[in-house]
Amino acid sequence: SLVKKLEELGIGRPSTYAPTISTLIKRNYVEKRDKEGIKRQVNILRLNPKQEIAKEILTENTGAEKSKLFPTDLGMEVTDFLKQHFSKVMDFGFTARIEEEFDEIAQGKTRWSSMIDEFYKPFHENIEHTLENAERAKGERELGMDEATGKKVIARMGRYGPMVQIGQVEDEEKPRFAKLKA
Repeated sequence: SLVKKLEELGIGRPSTYAPTISTLIKRNYVEKRDKEGIKRQVNILRLNPKQEIAKEILTENTGAEKSKLFPTDLGMEVTDFLKQHFSKVMDFGFTARIEEEFDEIAQGKTRWSSMIDEFYKPFHENIEHTLENAERAKGERELGMDEATGKKVIARMGRYGPMVQIGQVEDEEKPRFAKLKA
């Protein structure tokens, strides 16, 4: 499970797991759904007491999962962006070290202000650099023209995931949008 993996990596605390997962779902970075498996034939061979081989053919469903969290297209785009521009913060070891530093602060071994100073300055510089230099992910593809209106039809990533758009923002008439389901 995700919570078990977070515990293994030393990320977060039990009190933070539920709100973290809730936020990921709310922001459409992950979705909870079932995954259909693939049915396949399996040969079962058994040696019976008479030393004869008995063959049985069963059908099994492999790869099926119930109520699992799966990354959305938006979630994968955001993760790729963060890995590219904020690799230090995305490193599991970094996150676990920060958790240890929080423990040291709670125990009075480290001053919170020095820990924050050490983290914040390089992080803030990274944010400033990224804001100035990072290319914005468009993920946009022109599909053709709408026969009824003569306007461009575009498939792209929107704030809430993949969508199709007819028309441009610059057009006199507002563009129309439709969400795409995975």
